Amino acid sequence: MKSGMLSGRAGAETSRLQLRTRRKTPCQEQKDALAGEVVEHRRLRLLILFWSSVVETERCLLQGPLQPANSARIHMDREIIIPDDMQEIVSRAGYAPAVRVGDTVYVVGQVGRTKELTIIDDPSEQFRAMWENLRIVLEAAHCTFDDIVEMTSYHVEMSKHMDVFRTVKNELFPRGTCAWTCIGVSELAHQGLLAEVKCIAVKR
Repeated sequence: MKSGMLSGRAGAETSRLQLRTRRKTPCQEQKDALAGEVVEHRRLRLLILFWSSVVETERCLLQGPLQPANSARIHMDREIIIPDDMQEIVSRAGYAPAVRVGDTVYVVGQVGRTKELTIIDDPSEQFRAMWENLRIVLEAAHCTFDDIVEMTSYHVEMSKHMDVFRTVKNELFPRGTCAWTCIGVSELAHQGLLAEVKCIAVKR
């Protein structure tokens, strides 16, 4: 009889201990809640990453990969401009008369010489040939003097020849259509050259 009572008491005590074990303190419940939120947050992140990769894959298949912000500049057309009358410059001097990038044309310094690269002695005729050579290069790039936005001219003995230079320029080149800078120098690439002009043009 006593043995049965002891067994019953032991069983009841065990049940109470198990019940206490099952009951969670407020601190434990808060920890469990936080743990649950962490698990849910990770699950949502995985779902977002998964669907983002799916969407990106479909977009790449349909449209191709995204281009960098400066891709227009990277892949912009670049064309070397060599007029027929200036092929000799490339073979002898090793540079191109102009380079077109997009709608912008960069023209190297043009001087007063013939297509055989002979320098013209007469100042007035040399300046005329210089402007004509500039026109030829621009024409090969489908531009005109009116498309020039910036121009720089270099002058040997500038004070001596500037009046003649301006007279020829005003006859051949439109006035007040571009930014123009004159620079006096001691010499140019070849003896006898009195002026050189380079420019940047933007095709309209």
